[in-house]
Amino acid sequence: MKKIVLGLTVAALAFSLSACKDLKMAQNAIKQENSGESSGEGESGSGNNPLDALKKNLGGETSDVDELEEYNNYVDFSNFLVNDFVDHLHTYFTAVADDPTFQATGQGIYPRYGFSKYDEEDVQKCLDQANKGTHFTDLDENVKVLAPIVLDAMKVYNEAANYGELEGYKDDQYAKAAEIHSRFYPLIESYVNPANEYTANVHSIALERQEKEMQQVKDAGYIIRYDMLKIMRLKNDILDAISEQSATVSEANITELDLTKIRPAYDELAALLLEFNPLVDDEEAAEKEGFSHAAAAVHLSAFARSAGDFKKQVQKLIERVESGEGFSEFELNTPSIADGNYEKISEDASDMTSNYNSAVG
Repeated sequence: MKKIVLGLTVAALAFSLSACKDLKMAQNAIKQENSGESSGEGESGSGNNPLDALKKNLGGETSDVDELEEYNNYVDFSNFLVNDFVDHLHTYFTAVADDPTFQATGQGIYPRYGFSKYDEEDVQKCLDQANKGTHFTDLDENVKVLAPIVLDAMKVYNEAANYGELEGYKDDQYAKAAEIHSRFYPLIESYVNPANEYTANVHSIALERQEKEMQQVKDAGYIIRYDMLKIMRLKNDILDAISEQSATVSEANITELDLTKIRPAYDELAALLLEFNPLVDDEEAAEKEGFSHAAAAVHLSAFARSAGDFKKQVQKLIERVESGEGFSEFELNTPSIADGNYEKISEDASDMTSNYNSAVG
């Protein structure tokens, strides 16, 4: 079960972009700002400032806007599951055996830091959205099943974190930990299948939307945004190819990894990044596409760096496979020092997604 749960980390997704017309509106707004012009207090006060529309991924008071917000909320929930939620599970199942009966492994540290109230509020917000109903009826039904399990698991995990922070296990020889485990483990068992179904459904929708958005920004002449979407698509292609084999290929037998899909995607990514990185420092090109303000420029640069880090980790993975050397026993036991392993690739992929969402959000 632990491997299945942690395997969800490959599914971190990007937010959907606003319509291309918002980019054109943003360009005009930037020009107005640079020339000292104003669209008028009434228009700005009404919340229709085009630059703000781009920042918020809004295009007007339409059902398309509602759909975009609904979609991005569900993507946000998916990303929470495959990042923060899985990180907490990793902490727990490193210190506690993956078994219905509690057993301390003697590895790692028993949980000490729980989920924040903001995490719980975000999950509850997603559940409220599903109960209200959205344009994504299948995802609504997924969330109605999954979110209550997640909320219950988060509450029990926070009990464990409070117990761990106080080092209560030294007082009762893990008696309370065993009681917590008796409630936590069944929740995680019930979480796995709904989580896999939900993230798979979101992923499928994301791929469709991403292809459409790539064509839109390409037709509009937005090279930076098109390249960013293409980079994200190639990242997903690589992660999907790894995920398809994760049931039979781990770091221990990494030389058996089939590179048929991974190598072409990597080669395309490597070539694209050589073209993309200079654009990031091109202020005129960045301004044209709405990246002129300081925060957006910072996030854009961060995206480029994280994409480069991801590329280098995949490069190292390919080297290990093609050389037939794989990972040493020491590297398998200390993954933090081993470049090219699944954990580092996943971390850099998550950083890419986070920086992408910050840049376009």
